[in-house]
Amino acid sequence: MGVRGAPYKARMTRIIGHRGSHRSGGAVENTLAAFQAAIDDGADMVELDVWQAADGELVIYHDDVLPGHDRPVADMTWAELQRAELPGGGRIPRLRDALALMRGHLAVNVEIKHGAALDRTLRSIRDLRMDDDVLLSSFDLPAMYAAADCAPGVARALIMGTESLNLGVRLREAFPFWHLRRADAVAWHPGAPLVGPAIVDALHGLGVEINVWTVNDPALARRLSGWGVDGLFTDHPGALRAALAG
Repeated sequence: MGVRGAPYKARMTRIIGHRGSHRSGGAVENTLAAFQAAIDDGADMVELDVWQAADGELVIYHDDVLPGHDRPVADMTWAELQRAELPGGGRIPRLRDALALMRGHLAVNVEIKHGAALDRTLRSIRDLRMDDDVLLSSFDLPAMYAAADCAPGVARALIMGTESLNLGVRLREAFPFWHLRRADAVAWHPGAPLVGPAIVDALHGLGVEINVWTVNDPALARRLSGWGVDGLFTDHPGALRAALAG
């Protein structure tokens, strides 16, 4: 279940519940119900998104602003956030409650949406003694560099894949090797368009695994699995596992 043994070449492609499991008509993403659904669907890992609220509480939500609100999540207190009902139902959970739910069941990919959440996130992981079961990731590369320096025992992954035309971004995403080494990362988490067999082989040669987001199409999943990627982020863990097995 743990992730400290990574990087490794998985015998079977790892299925990662992207914000849990939130099939059509099912649980709302990034809620405790979605995480429980991922456990029930047999996911190998769950991915979730973490912000630090204005009062320091760590909360799970993807976007920076809630629908119908004009203040960023990071500027709202936990008391305010817990009163918000999400579209489709459900409530925003705290990180510690989500980790406690999944502890002992499956590994967790904790994506930090902003580096400000790093210190408290690491504290929560340590308090629950989940260092071996958490893969810390972010688009915020300086935060991952800092994590490598202050918490080397918690595995790290770099997320890449944007629509930016900035040359620096394009070069970073086509050649992520220096950044992976600086963060001492065990994994690269690219958007599917960045992935091809050559970079899969190159990174595996360096001992780095590749977990690709977000893959819901069975044909794409089979192609990526055939190239040897280690994991697939998906909104539908049970359905994608069945598609790969079929």
